[in-house]
Amino acid sequence: MILYDARKAIEDLNQRVMQLGLYKALSFFVHDANMYKREAVAGFHNCPQEMLKELSEDPNEYVRAIVALNQNCPVNVLRKLSRDYHSVVRVNVARNPNSSPDILYELSEDTSEYVKRDVAGNRNCSSEILEKLALSFSSVIRLNVVRNPNCTSKILEEMSNDDSH
Repeated sequence: MILYDARKAIEDLNQRVMQLGLYKALSFFVHDANMYKREAVAGFHNCPQEMLKELSEDPNEYVRAIVALNQNCPVNVLRKLSRDYHSVVRVNVARNPNSSPDILYELSEDTSEYVKRDVAGNRNCSSEILEKLALSFSSVIRLNVVRNPNCTSKILEEMSNDDSH
């Protein structure tokens, strides 16, 4: 049923785009009661930044999570979403390639292992943050540290000499 609702929302969005034009169609769905329609707008790759900002205030955490993953999302909105109560939103901020190093630093101290895992996997993650995350007891976080192109040989050497993991 959920998959049907999501597909129907995308079909409705496409139909409105044909009728009204892109901007008007997206505007129409920003306030729709159907969360799948709001999710479709939030996930649209060319969604205007002002709509993403508005959707970042949505009461549904999954709509906010999709906003956080949108590569068109402004950094100030990502910063606000990085403090969201729901970890699914913070995980997507950590995944967003436009998250700044200061946002990633803040998220590297998150209580969620999933958030830290995705911080370690983000290409904007600095070697200083990676060095801190390399001390994690989580093998998934440590694996993402090693895979990150910003991981230095010093970090790799320290990790290889660490017998506690």
